[in-house]
Amino acid sequence: MRATPAMLVLTLLTAVVIGGSWWLGRDRVETARAGADPDQPAQALESTREVAALALPDPLPQTTADVPILLYQRVSVVTGEEEPALLAKTVEAQEFQLQLEWLKGEGYETISLLELYKALMEGGTLPEKPVVLAFMGGYRGTASVAAPRMADAELIGVVCSVTGKLLRRRAASPDRLTWGMLRELEARGWDIASETTAEEPITGKGAAEAPERLSASQAKLEKILGHPVQWLCYPGGAADATAAEAARAAGYVLGIAAGEGTDQSAASPLELRAIPVDNKTGVRDLTDLLGD
Repeated sequence: MRATPAMLVLTLLTAVVIGGSWWLGRDRVETARAGADPDQPAQALESTREVAALALPDPLPQTTADVPILLYQRVSVVTGEEEPALLAKTVEAQEFQLQLEWLKGEGYETISLLELYKALMEGGTLPEKPVVLAFMGGYRGTASVAAPRMADAELIGVVCSVTGKLLRRRAASPDRLTWGMLRELEARGWDIASETTAEEPITGKGAAEAPERLSASQAKLEKILGHPVQWLCYPGGAADATAAEAARAAGYVLGIAAGEGTDQSAASPLELRAIPVDNKTGVRDLTDLLGD
């Protein structure tokens, strides 16, 4: 039987409906894996771990601890097509592997932020050579490149989440973390910290927005993870007394900022010092920065 124009139109419409339903179904599946119904507001999910709410003691102790915090941004396989600004913050995968091997060879052991908190606030014990590896910006390479290499070396990290760029579906961006990836990293022993809702600093001109950004980011992460989130990485690594006070008012108990040195003080828990690591940082630089 010869197809009429009306039959052709009907066939085309049917194909569009079926195809659209398939893509919608695919998005729903990916979103469900990330822990959300695309048609409903994000709701608290079952927690991947037991996390108790913490409070800073008053007065703060005067304890100190020698704990290097290495602050990475993007760890990735470099393609040569990156923009200069993105390349500047990228540690190439092989270089990252060399840094991990050096840390392990020197006897460093990664610790969680809870262990650091307990050491500072409660006098808890730490390994002989503790180190914290934190990853800012919410880049996907944290999960796809850094995490597998760290797992092989029996190391854990801290992922700092810019909630304004945290995705529900993988297809939305090839270079950003999804909700599901964040939960998977936590299930593997990683800590999840807030980096507020955007990458712009909350110091200077951004100070007026600090309370809202700190609270909004914390609330979203708590819905995704199903437990309190009280760790903070300052956007751009920039912190000052005003930002630290806003973070404390929002309920954060530890805050990581870029700075020199490895001595962490319980008297300034929301201004912990972290050493930035970028594409110009090599093993020799770590030797100078962390060497005894």
